[in-house]
Amino acid sequence: MAFRTKNLFEKTTKLVRSYSSDKIYTHMSLTLNEQTGIATLELAKPPVNSMSFGFLSQLAAAVQQSEADKYKGLIITSRSSGVFSAGLDLKELHHPDSDRILNYLRRLQDVWFQLYDCSTPTAAVINGHSIAGGCLLALSCEYRVMVNSFKIGMNEALVGVPVSPMFIACMQSVIGQWEAEKALLVGRLFTSEEALGVGLVDEVVGGKSEGVCKAEGYLAGFREVSARARGLSKRYLRQEVVRDLVRRREEDVKKLVEIISSRGVQDSLGEHLERMKNKK
Repeated sequence: MAFRTKNLFEKTTKLVRSYSSDKIYTHMSLTLNEQTGIATLELAKPPVNSMSFGFLSQLAAAVQQSEADKYKGLIITSRSSGVFSAGLDLKELHHPDSDRILNYLRRLQDVWFQLYDCSTPTAAVINGHSIAGGCLLALSCEYRVMVNSFKIGMNEALVGVPVSPMFIACMQSVIGQWEAEKALLVGRLFTSEEALGVGLVDEVVGGKSEGVCKAEGYLAGFREVSARARGLSKRYLRQEVVRDLVRRREEDVKKLVEIISSRGVQDSLGEHLERMKNKK
């Protein structure tokens, strides 16, 4: 979970620092507003911000940087106007190399642990469809603002892939056992208003800029709060979920590899990838 990111970023202006680097942030950009201390992480991996191994590594590095530099807040959004993130890169799961898929799923776990347990206040501005792993990314943040006209949810059941314990735990922690069960077992995708109704998101807005203002307002609410006390309290509040998943993380990832590598799941993945190819 540790990533060496010191001295890898270049200061560009006094008010706004852009931590964009060809070596690290080829799939996203990280910009700090020095007046507010709030950084914006903008996902930028066309066409749908799919979570490849490299994407996850960069995301982990950016979250780690937010803690190392003690930002006042971190906003995660998308440069795309139509997709926040379509989730895991299914090419990583289709006919995978055994070592690579193990490392890929472990890296996904690392990113989730790092973001869900992050001491920095976090908010997601969901300015496009947020599917499966994209939904997990949004749910890992503390506050979620969603632009209307888009959908969010975990559709693994429709793809033929089992929902991992990590995804289940994150959904349960936000909307509760019964709503999570109803949604996950059928791969339901919520409209923005439906998501607001079950508590999957906290606010619905008309556009990205309005969403960013709402997220900044949420993060600004902690200005008078001790950052250390807040960070520790957040970890205490989330420690039961984190502790349980950490305890069985190797068991979970090996079981997932076994299931994903099965013929039935591989056939389903192949069919889904073929459908996506034909839609282009």
